[in-house]
Amino acid sequence: MKKHILTCILISTLFFFTVNTANELWAENRVDSEENELVAMFISDFHIGENYGAVVQEIPAGSDDDYIGHYVEELGTEIYYHTEVANLLEELEKRATIPYLIILGDVFDVAVDEVSDAFNLSQIFFNSEINGSTFMSHFDNVIFVAGNHDHHVWIMLQERYYIQNQLTEGKEANPFPQQVVGTLELGEEQPSLWLDENVINNDPTDNFMSSILSNNSKPVYVIYPNLYIKYNDGNGICATHGHFFEKYWNKDTTLIEHFPKIPEDEDYFKNLQKYNAPFTEFANYAIAQVSDVFAQGLADAPFEENPPEKFQRIGLYLAENYSEFFPLASSSVPLSNIQKLENEADKVATYLKQARKQMSEYGLSFDVLVYGHTHKPCYNQSTEIDPDITIHNTGGWVNINVKDTDDFNNSTLKKPNPMFLYTDGTIEKILDR
Repeated sequence: MKKHILTCILISTLFFFTVNTANELWAENRVDSEENELVAMFISDFHIGENYGAVVQEIPAGSDDDYIGHYVEELGTEIYYHTEVANLLEELEKRATIPYLIILGDVFDVAVDEVSDAFNLSQIFFNSEINGSTFMSHFDNVIFVAGNHDHHVWIMLQERYYIQNQLTEGKEANPFPQQVVGTLELGEEQPSLWLDENVINNDPTDNFMSSILSNNSKPVYVIYPNLYIKYNDGNGICATHGHFFEKYWNKDTTLIEHFPKIPEDEDYFKNLQKYNAPFTEFANYAIAQVSDVFAQGLADAPFEENPPEKFQRIGLYLAENYSEFFPLASSSVPLSNIQKLENEADKVATYLKQARKQMSEYGLSFDVLVYGHTHKPCYNQSTEIDPDITIHNTGGWVNINVKDTDDFNNSTLKKPNPMFLYTDGTIEKILDR
């Protein structure tokens, strides 16, 4: 019973939502045209730092067949990456350099690992030659949208550019911007990226994100919480991590009565971030920096057959004493992504409404939503919340067991689902099985 409760607690606080199955006709016969060029790749939820993530320093128990070792000669160390990463790299080798890599959050996991370990391992992976090329050598530019497990990266960037740099230069510190609006226009020629006035992106090759991902060789543009993509006649795509779609990452404004409700005005996304950042920082950064008990130990307990008793006790204590922050989940039947979205219909509808309102200020609208967060793939789905929107979920790379299914779109399983984006708005899943 204790094990079940702990599992429910952690699942309800670490990952959410999910989406199901696929209709492949949308992308069929459209991606081979010379005029329809590959412009970007979506990816999310590598969770580097998590013991069961896409890239690890030690192979998790019982996962010997799921990881490939790579010895980094110049550092004298070995890292391990999931076999699905190898499959993705193999697909990238077949392509010319892609203009944009769009990372939709949780590429690093500082919610369950000491921050220096997560960043160091990430830097080794992204910049080490694997079979003759580095991961980032396949892309010209990177667009990074933070998730909840790497939310602290967003805080660090704001602190540097709005506080530290200002004070170092003898200027006044400035308030955090709380958001960066960005629009990627695919166009008929070269894609173009428009960003609002924001000093975080003044020099996209001179920030620690560019250092981690490419040794400062590639520009890394930071956008939060939404990237808007225009592909045709004002229609477009809203790309985001997805944690704001559900109540567990809106705790400060939905579960604590004395916090103000977010007004639906021009500052909606700024206020959404500002009001909810305290809990996100606590749950997805601060406690992981205390000790291994709060980091890898407690987070990985659901993946273990017999988690240590101390982790069970901690889970029960948090649930009993901080129920607002660690609610118990009672259902043992996995929900599809669509069901989970519709369980939060009001919240999702408000978010989409505000995203559409923000896009309208630039003469755009969107009919496609791409998000991550839930670790379960979705391709060409729809929901009653907004039947005019096609939904794609990028899946996740944590604790993957690819041997259990013949159906890539099984909504109850975790799968990676990186996707290619073409100039006409076509989205194509890469690891099709």
